[in-house]
Amino acid sequence: MLLANNIFKRWFLMASEFMDEAASIDAGESVAKAISLITKNQNGSLVVTKDGKYYGIVDDRILRDFKGAPQSAKIGKYAAKPAVLAKNSSAEQVVAAFLDNAFKVIPVVEKTKALGVYSRAGTLNFVGSASAIKGKSVGDAATIPCRVINQNASVTQCVNEMRKAAVHKLAVVDDQGF
Repeated sequence: MLLANNIFKRWFLMASEFMDEAASIDAGESVAKAISLITKNQNGSLVVTKDGKYYGIVDDRILRDFKGAPQSAKIGKYAAKPAVLAKNSSAEQVVAAFLDNAFKVIPVVEKTKALGVYSRAGTLNFVGSASAIKGKSVGDAATIPCRVINQNASVTQCVNEMRKAAVHKLAVVDDQGF
């Protein structure tokens, strides 16, 4: 637990180091323009604004599945609205935001203006480069031993195993232990 606390303390103090600039596009612009801009953006996303205010985000995965006429379709229609973070968000809040959704970026918004974005890749790279975790194993940071159960076990067996171990989750493994 001490290892995790040291990582979070350093992360909170250095959060601005891994916040990316927010490339943006107006909601009234075409999908074609968004595709052009997104291919130039390192994190594969754009902040969408409407009347100069934060409106949502689009990423390359949203546009990859686009069907229609990209020259006439307006990008605002496809903007997703993930949770946003404040510029003083804690490390736990940043991690929770990524765990709660599948977005590649989480916008940092103050009032109605996007200040930047935390990218999933940038956040992982920053955490991975932290001196507090270099050379450490996952087991060094684990606070509870992992309990496993075979995939062929019944639901009743799972419930009984969780009660016996006083845990809320079990890793499910096959007959080879994978």
